[in-house]
Amino acid sequence: MGKAVVSCYKESCQKNLPAAETFEMLPGRGVSAVINGKMLLAGNEELMQESGVEEIALMTMCAEAKEYLQQGCTIKSA
Repeated sequence: MGKAVVSCYKESCQKNLPAAETFEMLPGRGVSAVINGKMLLAGNEELMQESGVEEIALMTMCAEAKEYLQQGCTIKSA
């Protein structure tokens, strides 16, 4: 998944990603990293809730995102 994210970023932004200051794999939930002093999360809804992503933000996700979550896919929050 990581390679796909990096490849997509490079194609759409036409530049290299900044180096992560920290990176942590969270088995069964996703990953977290600090980049340019900001926390970046990519993972499931449980990870988002544990990490303090506001309930209102989770509730207002589009229907398509919720469908992906139900299928076991990953969402991200920055």
